[in-house]
Order: sequence, then structure tokens, then C-alpha cells
Amino acid sequence: MSVDGTYDVTVKTPLGVQPGRLSLVSDGDALTGTLQNRLGTFEIEDGSVSGNQVHFFAPVKTPLGQFRIEITGEVAGDTYSGIGKLPLGTVRVEGRRA
Repeated sequence: MSVDGTYDVTVKTPLGVQPGRLSLVSDGDALTGTLQNRLGTFEIEDGSVSGNQVHFFAPVKTPLGQFRIEITGEVAGDTYSGIGKLPLGTVRVEGRRA
């Protein structure tokens, strides 16, 4: 199954669970799309896909400031699960196809 799609996600942060939306579009091993939270929509940068594994960066605005988050994740059926790395630590990102 393709990783392409839109996922309603939750991000488990030190400030609590934050809702968001992740849209993924693959083209061969390249990955583009957007990551959205309540503060805006942010373009995926330097994205790649290998099978059901994804890796990308996103310059995301958060309540603690703007960070370039590195995200690695996996799509299994209609479920997305990943880890975001920030300067302040890591966050878990989980969701389902919208």
C-alpha cells in the first residue's frame, strides 16, 4: 500500500497532545506534502520514502517557537506512526487516514 494520503494525527508533546494533519505525496523515493497544526501549514522538506517508511523535515511553528523537526515514520494500512526529533527532545506522532 502507498504511503500517499492525508492523516489526522496527534502529536504527544510536553505541553500535552496536539492535533494535526499530515499529507504525504510520494514520487519514486521522493516525498513531499504538508504538516499542519493549529499555528499553520508547513511544507515537508528533504523527504524520502522507502517501502512504507518515510523520513522528512518540516519547519514547524509551535507554542515554544519555530523548529525544523526531523520526522521518521511508517505507514501500516491506514495507520501512521512516527517520531519527531526537536532540539528539546522527541515527540510521538500517530494517526489514521482521513
